[in-house]
Amino acid sequence: MEDGALIKLLHSDKNKGMEQVLKKYTGFVFAIVKSRLCEVCDSSEIEDCVSDVFIRFSESFDKYDPQRSSLKTYLGVMAKNLASNAARDKLSTMPLDDDGMIDVPDTFSVEDAAAEKELIKVVIEQIKLLGPPDSDIIFRKYYIGQSSKQIAKELKMSVSNVDVRAHRAMEKLRKILGGII
Repeated sequence: MEDGALIKLLHSDKNKGMEQVLKKYTGFVFAIVKSRLCEVCDSSEIEDCVSDVFIRFSESFDKYDPQRSSLKTYLGVMAKNLASNAARDKLSTMPLDDDGMIDVPDTFSVEDAAAEKELIKVVIEQIKLLGPPDSDIIFRKYYIGQSSKQIAKELKMSVSNVDVRAHRAMEKLRKILGGII
């Protein structure tokens, strides 16, 4: 469903409109929120933040101006802002040590964290190089956490085709990346 039709539906039947917005954009919003909160929040807090994005949108969708941005962009910015606020709030309540500093585990290493971020960039680049639909399947299945059934429905494929393509794509990635995934 296109954004214009979604907005019309929201104005005529808010519940059905929100159902369609959720169906279309939950994965997208989840990916943004997870990327900002995965280091500081657990999965239930991430899910709460995703819910907050859609609740906030539902309460204020009349402020959305389709002339200024697409609905996807609007929800993305809202997700980024709410996730950033949640991360800041979480970090401000983290326990402090005796010197008034955030208590960082002894096992934490800046070098390891930087290396992990670099590795993630490389993996994402390689996934993108797989091209659609394989890259879409991998992102949806392993990053967003969608089921094969959901992916098959959204990409108009059979569930078995999704599973086979996911398996083959992961094998390609393992070869390319030398078995690190």
